[in-house]
Amino acid sequence: MPHSFLQGDSYETFVYNQFSRCTHPADIAFLVDSSGSLNDEGFNKQKVFIKAIIERFDISPMYSLIGVVTYSDRASVEIKFSDYEYEEDLIKAIEALRYNGKTTRIDKAINMATRELMSPRGGRRKKIPGVMVILTDGRQTMDSDTRSLDQVAENLRKIEIKTLVVGIGELADVRELRKMTTQDEDIFIARTLSALPNVIQPVAARICKAAGKYSVCTQNAFQGLSFFVRFVS
Repeated sequence: MPHSFLQGDSYETFVYNQFSRCTHPADIAFLVDSSGSLNDEGFNKQKVFIKAIIERFDISPMYSLIGVVTYSDRASVEIKFSDYEYEEDLIKAIEALRYNGKTTRIDKAINMATRELMSPRGGRRKKIPGVMVILTDGRQTMDSDTRSLDQVAENLRKIEIKTLVVGIGELADVRELRKMTTQDEDIFIARTLSALPNVIQPVAARICKAAGKYSVCTQNAFQGLSFFVRFVS
C-alpha cells in the first residue's frame, strides 16, 4: 500500500514495498516542472517521485542511466546520462535540483531534452531504448514564441524516444497531454500532489515495458497498464 505525502516525508518512507528491479537497460529522462503553478512543494514532490522510480531500476553503465531536465520559463539539462553511473550519487544530485517558479514552457523542455540530452552530447547510448517521462501541471504558457506540443513531440518520435506524461493537479488537460504521446496508455493523471505516489508503480512498469523486457519486473509492478488514462486522487 503506497504512502501518502505528508509534511517532512522522507525518501525512505515514500518508496513502496520493494519489488524486483527492472534490469533491462534504458536511458530514462525526466522532465521536471519547475513552474510557479506547481510551487516549491510540488517541485519537491516531483523529486521524491523520481527517486522512487529510480529505486525500481538498476542504475549502472550496464543497465539504466538517468537524465534530468528542469523547466519553467526556460529549460536546463541538470543531469546528463553520463554524469552519474551509480544510484547514490544520482540521488544526491536529484535532491540538489533547484526550483525556478516562473511560467510553464513545456515546449522548451522537450526541445532541450531532444537536442541536448537524448543525443550523444547528453550521454545517450547507442542501441539502448530511450524513455522520456514528462512531469507537468498540464497547461503550457502561451508566449509569442511558444511552439505546439504535438510539433515538438514529433521530433522525439523521429528519434524513437518513448514518451510518458504525468499530469499533476486539477488543471491537467488530457487533450494537451495527449499531444505529447502516441498512446493513451502513456498518460497518467494525479489530480492532487498527495495522489502522485499512486502512479509510481504504473509509470515504472510502463518504462520497463518500453525497455522491451516483460519478465524483469514483478507482476505487481505492471498493475495499472490496462487503463487508457489513469486518474488518481
